[in-house]
Amino acid sequence: MSEYHQLLKRQIGKHLTDTTAQTSGELETFFSAVSDAYHEFDEDRNLLERSLEISSAELLEKNTELRAMFAAIPEVLILLDENDKIISFQDNERQAAHFIFAVEKVGKYLRDVIQPEIYKDLLATVKTSRTKNAKTTFEFSQNTSQNDQRHYESRIIPITQSVTMLLIRDITDRKQKDLDILTSVRRLELQNEVLLELNTRTESHNDLEEFYKTLAASVAKALNVQEVSLWFVDEKEKCFQCALHYNARTKIIKKGNTLELKNIQNYTAALHSGRAMVVENIYDDPRAIEIEKDGTIGAFIHAPIRASSKLLGVLRIEQPEVKRKWRPDEQQFAASAADLTSLVYERWQREATQLALQESEERFKVLAETTEVAIFAIREKFVYANPSMERLIGYTEEELCALSVKILFGDVFASNFPRLSSVKDSAKNKIQKLEVEVATGKGESVWLHTNVAPAMFDGQLTWLASAFDITEQKSTEARLRYQAYHDRLTGLPNRAKLMESISRCLEKASRDKYYRFAICFADIDRFKSINDSLGHLVGDQLLLEVARRLTSNISPLDLVARIGGDEFILLIDNITNEGDIHALVKSLQTAISKPIAISPHELVTSATFGVAIVDHNYEHAESILRDADLAMYQAKTQESSRLCIFDTDMRNLLQQQIETENDLRNAIHNNELRLAYQPIVDFKTGKTVFFEAYVKWRRKKLIAPTVEGFTQRPEDTGALIPAGEWMLRTIVQQLTDWSLMHEPTPISVNLSARQFETASLLERVINILQSSPAAENKICIEVKESFLDSNTLHASMDRLKSIGCDVLVEGFANGLADCASLNALPIKIIKLHPNITNTIDQGDAYQAFAKASIDLLHSFGFKVVAQGIQTRRQLKTLIALGCDFGQGEYFSEPIGQEVAFTQMAHTWDEVLL
Repeated sequence: MSEYHQLLKRQIGKHLTDTTAQTSGELETFFSAVSDAYHEFDEDRNLLERSLEISSAELLEKNTELRAMFAAIPEVLILLDENDKIISFQDNERQAAHFIFAVEKVGKYLRDVIQPEIYKDLLATVKTSRTKNAKTTFEFSQNTSQNDQRHYESRIIPITQSVTMLLIRDITDRKQKDLDILTSVRRLELQNEVLLELNTRTESHNDLEEFYKTLAASVAKALNVQEVSLWFVDEKEKCFQCALHYNARTKIIKKGNTLELKNIQNYTAALHSGRAMVVENIYDDPRAIEIEKDGTIGAFIHAPIRASSKLLGVLRIEQPEVKRKWRPDEQQFAASAADLTSLVYERWQREATQLALQESEERFKVLAETTEVAIFAIREKFVYANPSMERLIGYTEEELCALSVKILFGDVFASNFPRLSSVKDSAKNKIQKLEVEVATGKGESVWLHTNVAPAMFDGQLTWLASAFDITEQKSTEARLRYQAYHDRLTGLPNRAKLMESISRCLEKASRDKYYRFAICFADIDRFKSINDSLGHLVGDQLLLEVARRLTSNISPLDLVARIGGDEFILLIDNITNEGDIHALVKSLQTAISKPIAISPHELVTSATFGVAIVDHNYEHAESILRDADLAMYQAKTQESSRLCIFDTDMRNLLQQQIETENDLRNAIHNNELRLAYQPIVDFKTGKTVFFEAYVKWRRKKLIAPTVEGFTQRPEDTGALIPAGEWMLRTIVQQLTDWSLMHEPTPISVNLSARQFETASLLERVINILQSSPAAENKICIEVKESFLDSNTLHASMDRLKSIGCDVLVEGFANGLADCASLNALPIKIIKLHPNITNTIDQGDAYQAFAKASIDLLHSFGFKVVAQGIQTRRQLKTLIALGCDFGQGEYFSEPIGQEVAFTQMAHTWDEVLL
């Protein structure tokens, strides 16, 4: 031991009860002893004579630095006597600014210093602590002048019967729930990484420039900036000199540039304030213009690098050319990085390597004892744990040091960090990150994120680690992971989970050519009308019950997913043949069709299924879903079975339909469509009572009652709404032209039910109908019977009736229940389904069905139109059965406007005879 250490130990011994005790493990006692030794330095003349390497000025500097470290502890310290008079006060401006208002504190009473709204509860807690002679914690909140609420924790410790200590610190960060977990965690990670990297490099490499490179790259990555540089004050040359300039985009490192202090006086003064310069737009801050005149920097944070009150340099974090709003955590991180740079800069300036190592350890221990981050050191066992680690893990340092790492952290952690035997071993290891679940001393389970690196500790190679609690983050991740893969309403797997499962099955199919699975696309029939008429709450309950019935009727190995709205997709594993699918879908349809009681309603619904059976010929999940979706829409067009299994012909048909849809949009735009008119004849008078409007597509040589007939697809292609409006405008104009020469015959027009789904679309239809007086009572709107279950459409019918527009229903074939519902609507005329006409001459049974339908409709007061009459026999039979009106090619194909005009006065007596 050197003479200096012998003298230092003799000074420390004056303050220790046991002068023979070893001080290496007694951090607090050692620290206090060092401080006392510096205070008594002037009294020990022999120490001055024998300390050749340390001058009195250096010792005074060390003492100043130690006091600065105490001042840097983020707490306000108050000592009270038994009358609550302050006998000692250690202020911390940041901590006390919002709740301490007195300038002079010592000698004042607590009530004269603490804000009144805090004082009453604080005093009560102090008295309780004295009475029980026990440590007590008191938390309170205070708004700043900017109305920013801060939270504080006061630890009240009775020292003696007459002296009580209050330690007050700002705990706002601990109270505040960080909305951006990943950013916050990354910031803490980076601070710990830089600190550990700093210690590692200072102990194993004598290379300050390498540290600067590491720090610059870490800061650039953490803040997502392009340029980071370190500038230090050269007092001799009176300038800032660039020690390193790092460009994250090009990875180019430069140094050597200078800035003369006389040219940047305002900028330098700002750095001397000790606060980081935060500039979001360089042109808004005249101080920034001093250092940046060519406009290459848009925004920056310049954090001063200080030792005590001395400005050593500046850490420059810069965003080129564009503005940037710096978040508070980014500003705080920049200040922390500058503080770390300051620590390293000072450490590397020491002339004696041994003294630098000693000071490094002391600084670390001060930080470790005061930081909120848990820090510990391990070999085979724990050798150190700071107070934050004790609080986090629920064990005292003594208890931890008696435990092996393997027992507390498990095999994985222990095996990752074996015993270090040499500096060479230490140099080979970099910072390692590990997440570990541990059981605390209270029996609770917590998740820790640890950063571990080799370092010298108490003169030995040790694994030094920092840790923070990520239990809430893990819980959040689990919740988000569940939400990412499950439907919020039903709890079923969602599209993402479904696609993942399909991908696994496809991978299996690629290995086994005999393996097959099926994707069943299920759509709930009439869900939209139920949802619209009874409300979303009932709709949600319906979806929940359908989800339950689907799930309970499939194998546990299969999967039901909801991908939105009323659409469910089933993944059926290990299919042997189509019969499996038919049997399963039948059971599902039976389950879904059973009445569903949702108070006060009892609902009956059904489902349409489209199926794609998958083998090794499929490669992509999207292709499977596309084919199942196409099969489902094909099933909707079928009269009986609501199940369709995909085949390749459907894909070809779909392609043709898509091409037709694209052509149709262009046809509307290019005015390629024309109207034709088919007469509807009164069987009694022989007169044309209506014309039904047809759309003729001249280039394609197609004709249909509506453009839906061109595409043969039940969904909206994007052309239905504009085409329907075009038909109405054309009909109104036609009626106007005819009215100038003759009383026009009314015209019926097929419109899609989608034309009436929203109030805005309906109003557009009404505006067209009312655009000419000639159209009044001359237009009849035809809607399909299948759309009559919509409450929205019912309201639209009432609105149309109020302006003199009749509504005609086509496609009737279902019987008494539908007649009852139709009777409640403003409808006078019903068109029979074309199949009734087509089959009427095929036997007595068909005629009987037709007669029953006609008689039933007559009993409810409806007039009946027969569609698709092609033969005289069909006509005569319909007349005999009492049908009112008829139309079809037997009378006339759809004709142009000129021919239609001539037929207004024409009678069909010769045809009817």
